[in-house]
Amino acid sequence: MLKISQVAKSLNVGHQTVLDWITRGVRNPNGSYRQLRAIRSGRSWRVASDALEEFLIKSEDIEPVKTTTTSRRLQKKMDTELKQYWELVAKKDW
Repeated sequence: MLKISQVAKSLNVGHQTVLDWITRGVRNPNGSYRQLRAIRSGRSWRVASDALEEFLIKSEDIEPVKTTTTSRRLQKKMDTELKQYWELVAKKDW
């Protein structure tokens, strides 16, 4: 049995992402949802290795989430601010 933190670390995702897979699930291409099977133990969750393997095998056919307009706008703003920062750093006489 794996802890949420162990699953998150091994898949290089966040703790909340794994919790979302358990509680809300993932949308399949056909529109249905499936969840990562887990057992609640007190205040924590445990994921069986075979449940994780099954979840990952079925995840291979899932399309990545498309970028929303809001996140593209935010990314553009962040890029602009980063560019301005580096321009200021370049002007600084060290």
